[in-house]
Formats: sequence, structure tokens, C-alpha cells
Amino acid sequence: MSHKCAKPGCGFHLPESYPLPYCPWHAAPGSGIVKVIAAAGIFAVGVGGMYAVSKVSEAFKKRKTQAEQEEWRQRAEEMRKARRSPDEDVARGA
Repeated sequence: MSHKCAKPGCGFHLPESYPLPYCPWHAAPGSGIVKVIAAAGIFAVGVGGMYAVSKVSEAFKKRKTQAEQEEWRQRAEEMRKARRSPDEDVARGA
């Protein structure tokens, strides 16, 4: 999904994760070549921000998944230990 620039009359579609409410052209001050350069800079900052946010959220998601997996492994090991019968412990020499 995408959203449009918040400026009335502008139909420029922005990516959903684009952090700025306006398209680069309407967010840039000035006119002429200065506006073009400013718009390019604003666009680069917006895309860089999207990239950074995606990488940070990916890292948090990975960390959460690893913690959940470790928790699951510990619970599974506890279940295995709980299921052992006393006869198995004697046979193992414990």
C-alpha cells in the first residue's frame, strides 16, 4: 500500500514506510534548480530513513525470534527431563 502526498492537489504516491507526509517536491523550499536539488536531498533522506527503519525492525524481530526459540528449547528440555521415568535414571546410573 502507498499513501499520497498530503499537499492538496498533489497525486504523488509515496511508499507506506516513507516517513515524510509530503512528497520531496512539496517538502523542498525555494524554486528552480535549488528546489530540484533540495527535493533530491529530501528524497534521499526519506529513502535512507526507510532503509534504516527496516534494518532496525528486522534486527529487533530477529532478536525476539532468537529469544523465543531459546525459550522453546529450554521448555522442551524440561519436558524431556520431566517425562523420564525413575527406571531410566537407574539404568543410566544416575
